[in-house]
Amino acid sequence: MNRTLPNRPNLKQLKKQAKDLRNAHKAASPDAATRIQQHLPRLSKATPDEILKGKLSLQEAQHVIACEYGCKSWQMLSSVVAGDLNTLAGLSDEHIQVLLREADQKDFTLAFLGAGAIVSQRFLSNMSERVRKFVGEEMEAHADIGEEERGDARRVILTLAAQMAADQRIEWPYAGPVADMDASVERGDFDLLANLENATAQTLMREVDQKDLVEALLGAAPPVCERFLGQMSPRVRGFVESEMELSKAPVEQSESARRKVLAQTGGLAVRGMLQWPANGITPELPAGPQYSVPDALLALVSRPLDELTSEEVIELWTQTSLQAREHGILSLEPVAAQTVDPFPREALQLLVDGTGPALIQDILDTRLRWAILPQQRTRCAMVIEAVMCAQSGDNPGLIRHKLGAIYQAQPEETAAGTATVRAPMVLKPRGNW
Repeated sequence: MNRTLPNRPNLKQLKKQAKDLRNAHKAASPDAATRIQQHLPRLSKATPDEILKGKLSLQEAQHVIACEYGCKSWQMLSSVVAGDLNTLAGLSDEHIQVLLREADQKDFTLAFLGAGAIVSQRFLSNMSERVRKFVGEEMEAHADIGEEERGDARRVILTLAAQMAADQRIEWPYAGPVADMDASVERGDFDLLANLENATAQTLMREVDQKDLVEALLGAAPPVCERFLGQMSPRVRGFVESEMELSKAPVEQSESARRKVLAQTGGLAVRGMLQWPANGITPELPAGPQYSVPDALLALVSRPLDELTSEEVIELWTQTSLQAREHGILSLEPVAAQTVDPFPREALQLLVDGTGPALIQDILDTRLRWAILPQQRTRCAMVIEAVMCAQSGDNPGLIRHKLGAIYQAQPEETAAGTATVRAPMVLKPRGNW
């Protein structure tokens, strides 16, 4: 049996339907047996007689009712009926984009009028700037729409999401206590982030826009400032502190940035990417130098890459990963400082600076393509030319001149041993340092 929810469903009425189904089961109704067999997995292969002679709990009856309305569970049906849009805050970016492609624009606009900060941030951040601006204008134009119409639109969006989840096109999320987190966002309770653990703070900094964080930290309490600044490398910290000193953002802009960062924190929390900070004792901030490089790792980074065997290269990055996992990304700063080879040294410094994965790969690929590989090709070409000249009995002075011509035709080397990169600069994407 497939049912359609009324425009403004009532959860009490749905609970009554579940009780009626249970009573029909007790009364040995064949129709009840068919409905139960169709939607209750544990009895899907049982005969009608076996179903009617067995037990049916109220929770199982509610599950059957939920499935009849196109939901995978009673909890999902309850969220749809309540118009609890916060439930969708836990959707992945990919599934939010799938839902946005299916949703009616008018329903979306009305549904998100007055919606919570966290779920709004999750959806709006998955739109292009042009679409986001258009939606914002539409929401302003319909700001006088009543709560009943907003609730109707939210149920439409939630019903669509439930149907897509039942069809396995998206995964229905576990949202957690979004309302409590939304309350913190509304209050602008930025000081709460001082309670973040080190690893959580690092995760958040990789996701938020640098400009937003700089503005959010302006005028913030020292503990929360140090919670973030203390997770940066000295180079990045110096840059951020200079940006804070030069910033002329008004107080209202800083408050808006704090709410935005809090909303992003909530969005990451409902997706399980970090733990929402709890009120309580702020984790102790480490003071001064605190990391050392293990002897085994030091022995590996003290040699150029081309002197390491394949097994040693594997061991180098295994030890590096262990160091980062046990002590955090910042513990790799002294490793980078003592790394002899410029390529892995640059890679580690980018990692310590909190650079995003995509930008790290772009920078290192550019370095490899425009600096390292050309150098290797140059040296190989010089070897070939020198061998052929020697075989021909050429004058050593002529050989020097020919090899010099090959060398000068390549990108100019720097004192550090890497060629000048003539590729276009790589633009920094959102959220990377």
